[in-house]
Amino acid sequence: MINAAVTCEQIKDGDAVNPQMSLPNMLYCVVPLDWCPHLERLQPMPPEGLNPQTPCETCGDPRENWVCLHCYQVHCGRYVNQHMIQHGLECHHQLTLSYSDLSVWCYECEEYIHNEVLLPFKRDAHWKKFGEMMLGTE
Repeated sequence: MINAAVTCEQIKDGDAVNPQMSLPNMLYCVVPLDWCPHLERLQPMPPEGLNPQTPCETCGDPRENWVCLHCYQVHCGRYVNQHMIQHGLECHHQLTLSYSDLSVWCYECEEYIHNEVLLPFKRDAHWKKFGEMMLGTE
């Protein structure tokens, strides 16, 4: 019998169930990297900050958009028209922030990233999206 109360830390530390196992109602977690060499290429946030309501600059779609943390262009994600993927590949801009869930993805590392240097971007987007401070980052 598998313990259903497996934590993300157990998964991260390799103490959890076999990752190849697929069970109904089993939860999975994503453990972001805490460092990525592309964090060093971040550009300062624009003076006006971020705007989570910005539609894709290529197709105008308002859903599932990401902001490039190198040039601050906004494009739609892989489940819409993949314009941010195209932007990242063409411009070699690796880091992008999701306006859907405020996660940061690195196209070159192919991993989610969470680092203290990303908190100002996440806080700004959270404030403008929800009208309140982001919990746990004061």
